[in-house]
Amino acid sequence: MDTQNAVFNHSTLEKPDVFDGFRFERLRSVPGSEQKFQAVNPGPDHLVYGYGTQACPGRFFAVHEAKVVLARILAKYDFKLAKPAESPMSRAKGILTEADATVEFLFKARKAN
Repeated sequence: MDTQNAVFNHSTLEKPDVFDGFRFERLRSVPGSEQKFQAVNPGPDHLVYGYGTQACPGRFFAVHEAKVVLARILAKYDFKLAKPAESPMSRAKGILTEADATVEFLFKARKAN
């Protein structure tokens, strides 16, 4: 399946090509959609972990670990892009969108409280 085409050209999401950090929070606030649009829920607009009977059984663990790593980074470091970039996730490679390896981040450890 061509995930680029499915997600960006045939998406039911509003402006799928524009980052919106609260997109899924707003979608979950619609009555009846409280349990939809979670990171572990596969669907036609979220093909990261496959779809249907082929959905990854380890997706729950993978999402949990990603949250742990992100929480640690947010708690212990200040960071920013070294140079302004349109998007650090700007490359489409086949059916996947991958991180741009040339984008540099600056990290500074926060002082312990």
